[in-house]
Amino acid sequence: QAPSYADWIDYFLINFKNRQVGPAFQQLYVRRALQETNDQEGMITTLLRGYGYPTSGGVPNQPPSQWIPGIQDENGGQGPYPFSIANASALLTSHGWSEVAGVMTCEDPAKCGPGVTMGMQLKLTLDYVTGVTFFQQEVAAYQADAAQAGIDINLVPRSFSAIIGEEATTTWQILDLGGWNFAGPGFEPTGESLFQTGASSNPGEYSDLTED
Repeated sequence: QAPSYADWIDYFLINFKNRQVGPAFQQLYVRRALQETNDQEGMITTLLRGYGYPTSGGVPNQPPSQWIPGIQDENGGQGPYPFSIANASALLTSHGWSEVAGVMTCEDPAKCGPGVTMGMQLKLTLDYVTGVTFFQQEVAAYQADAAQAGIDINLVPRSFSAIIGEEATTTWQILDLGGWNFAGPGFEPTGESLFQTGASSNPGEYSDLTED
């Protein structure tokens, strides 16, 4: 029997304007490290019993379509930043971070990036939707893998309605709502509703002139 696919991407929302860790999120190398500690293949194999595929960009990787950039197909569909705890750790240390009591801490602000201050730690809070067993399993696996690279993630289970309400505030850091379904209006995954500056479904305030 042929597989069926949802026109869907799974991703975390991150808050670029959060006062505590927003400056770190604005550094591409930090976002890359967060991606490289996300063992999607492992989760698919164990937690989802093989029913899934990696998400590596703003377009669903399956089924094949004209919209998928070639870079998303790299590394078995993991895109340019495949799972590697060693690479994530090395990336952070090369940018001025060191592990202090098991947590990556900025010790060279000149390398850490604009707005990242001396002593800032990668202690992050991830709020995720309750009621779906594999969501809880996925974030727990992610927490464990990220910790190995010195990224300390505090998991907070919340209802879907609570997280939707939280989007309007500035205090949240990372949210896991489960993803986005290109179910219309606007079936083509061109990204305006998610990535354009000021878009209604861009509560983390991602902004890039080239993307716009």
